[in-house]
Amino acid sequence: MKKLDSIVAEQALLLRANGYSEEYLNNGEAEGSYVEHLKLALEPVIDKDDLLFDCEPFDMQLLGVFDQKDRVLFTFSYEFDVFNSQITLKQIEARLNDVQLIIIIDKGSDVLASRELYEKVKSLSQVVNNFQEKEAAQYYDNLIEREKHLLATNGYHNTNVEVQFRNTIERGKKDSSIIQSFIIHGTSKTGDMFDKMQYRLHYEYHPLKREFRLKSVYAKVDGEARIFKGTDSYPIPPAIDIYRYLLEEINKKRAALILNNIPDSNFSKGRYIK
Repeated sequence: MKKLDSIVAEQALLLRANGYSEEYLNNGEAEGSYVEHLKLALEPVIDKDDLLFDCEPFDMQLLGVFDQKDRVLFTFSYEFDVFNSQITLKQIEARLNDVQLIIIIDKGSDVLASRELYEKVKSLSQVVNNFQEKEAAQYYDNLIEREKHLLATNGYHNTNVEVQFRNTIERGKKDSSIIQSFIIHGTSKTGDMFDKMQYRLHYEYHPLKREFRLKSVYAKVDGEARIFKGTDSYPIPPAIDIYRYLLEEINKKRAALILNNIPDSNFSKGRYIK
């Protein structure tokens, strides 16, 4: 079998001719490192005692830095011809911002220069990212409208909720690992409870799940206050139900207070005697 240097020599020249050496990739590695990477990737294949195929596949990766900011990972897929002791480049993958572009290689002239391949994957990345941004914007719009509808349906009307939802989403984008907590303040504005119940909606936003969750509702009527938690059946407790419950509690206390202030001597056989 040929020596390792002889096997990789032709492919190393092809890489250098197309700008995949350190001086063109600007990756900060020592001169000639791309050849060493190729040899290191091939060596384990050659050293196998039980080669299963006439042509054994293997990959080699190189990092390129373009325009001082764009980091492109190039993956070169080769085949090692066991009997002829030679390697053939089959494809090149370029990856930028989680977007990949694959070039199939049938002959040496199919190999794109590193700068040209970078420009192509950058253009593709911009298209994909623009689409993803539009898709995400539509998702967030729908999420906010859904939550606003749920709140309004359950009797919570607040003109600032959309601003709070959007600001919270933006905070979540900066660090998706942190669950964002926020509070919506409001006063009941419908029916019999108009301006009679103050409430605080305690919300959480989960950036990774991209969803809002109402943790609890603090409600107060005439000094009577309670905290209510959402359930699977009622993720947002209806405001009118909370209002009626608090009114009932207020009326119970008033009734108890009246009874406690009536002297026992005024009762005869279970009736109050004037």
